[in-house]
Amino acid sequence: MGRLFLIVGPSGSGKDTLIKYSTRRIPGLKKVKRVITRENNEHEDFKSVNREEFSNNNFFTSWEAHGNKYGIPTLNNDNYILNVSRKVINKIKEKKPDTFVIELSADKEVLRKRLIERGRDSPEEITKRLNREIRINSDFIINTNNPDVSIAGEELVNYIKKKIIH
Repeated sequence: MGRLFLIVGPSGSGKDTLIKYSTRRIPGLKKVKRVITRENNEHEDFKSVNREEFSNNNFFTSWEAHGNKYGIPTLNNDNYILNVSRKVINKIKEKKPDTFVIELSADKEVLRKRLIERGRDSPEEITKRLNREIRINSDFIINTNNPDVSIAGEELVNYIKKKIIH
């Protein structure tokens, strides 16, 4: 039976970057492409749909955040990694107990710089995102302050490989 690796953390912490890094280095680890009611952008890999299309899907799980709907397609028994909202972790764990939560963290000023460079949010939205505090019970925490992606990337790869083997 496959395992599910949930990558969570604040905006700008590198969730999509580390997902891409790990799927390139772990054979058989599949990225789950989220379905979102938002325009596509160059920073995230997801399927953009309108609200009607969204409501016609049968999702493994779904949630609403930032005025958009997010959905995770049905999964089989492979090993998957995906970026999810911290508020749906318990819902996912109820459906798939063999789930591991990997939390990414970074200093607020590092996150602010990344969000400004990304250019998607207004200064007010960035401040609001940075001031959000959500406590979760994660299985593993990775600090992503270092701009060298391979440092956090190898931490993630090593953690996942240990969980897949056991």
